[in-house]
Amino acid sequence: MATEFGTAVNHADLVERLVQFLTASPDLVAAGQAYEKVFDNTIPASGTAIAVRQVTLRAPGLGGTDSIYMGIQSYGDTALDY
Repeated sequence: MATEFGTAVNHADLVERLVQFLTASPDLVAAGQAYEKVFDNTIPASGTAIAVRQVTLRAPGLGGTDSIYMGIQSYGDTALDY
């Protein structure tokens, strides 16, 4: 089982660390279970909203013939304190 330990400095770093782990972890790559990035978009900050990152990943599944999709989106708004 692939694992990684560490601390993200903010939510954007957490998303980046997760994407890098799922797409490039040596254990996942060696087992043929690494995810493939199929969509990666950053929407620039606007008003009180901070930059939004949207990522869609696809994994082959354990049988190698499946397509398992996972989406990640970060969002924050300084006026709403999140």
